[in-house]
Amino acid sequence: MAPQKLTVGIFSRDGQDNYKWLIHVLRQAMFLDLVQYTFPVYIGNNVRAFTDALAQCTFAILYHTKKSGRLNITDVTESLYDEELKDLAGQLGSNVVVVVDDLDDSSEGIKRRMLIEQPLIKACARDLILISESEKKAANLTGSDPRWSPPPISQESNGSMESKIYKLKQFMEEALGISSGKPAHETSLLLRDKPQLLVDQPKEPNTRPKKSNRKKWLIIGGVSSALFVIILIIVLCLTLK
Repeated sequence: MAPQKLTVGIFSRDGQDNYKWLIHVLRQAMFLDLVQYTFPVYIGNNVRAFTDALAQCTFAILYHTKKSGRLNITDVTESLYDEELKDLAGQLGSNVVVVVDDLDDSSEGIKRRMLIEQPLIKACARDLILISESEKKAANLTGSDPRWSPPPISQESNGSMESKIYKLKQFMEEALGISSGKPAHETSLLLRDKPQLLVDQPKEPNTRPKKSNRKKWLIIGGVSSALFVIILIIVLCLTLK
């Protein structure tokens, strides 16, 4: 039986217009077998609304846009999501991803610095995915099926928009216990290196003499040798007389 699909909540203090591209992507063909339903959750002062929405989710994305000001997600002055991120992780475990959008620079160096300065992100989320404005402009995210363009030159070290969306897809597959397919050549290598099962081979006929027969022939051979020696001694004695 196929695993149940995910209900994905996108939690944010930012308006839905900022991440409607993400909702659109999650509703496309590449997520069809993974996501049953995607809905936005505005984080405000209504704690009951937050907890009710969280109870419906099996996967959560915590979204923050640089357009709202600083990258003050957790662990810093006036951080926005300390308690909410803890609640998400407490309810969903590793099925939580933080997405930070509209950056000038989404390089691996920026990601490392954020994880060091805001360690609660690493402690509570499966991953931190950074998206730059230039990456989004290089990709068609509003069509019926996303089309990807090469990443901007300044962002090549941290992959393209395509690789980041596919990373999110991989996390969802793992949440459902689905293994990502491997290229055919990798599969063949795995099979080649895998220990082969021993198959019972037809037994060859036993051409060796049975133990009892072998013992009988050894006795006969010994007696014959003894008789030969006795006869030889008799002949020598007669010859010397």
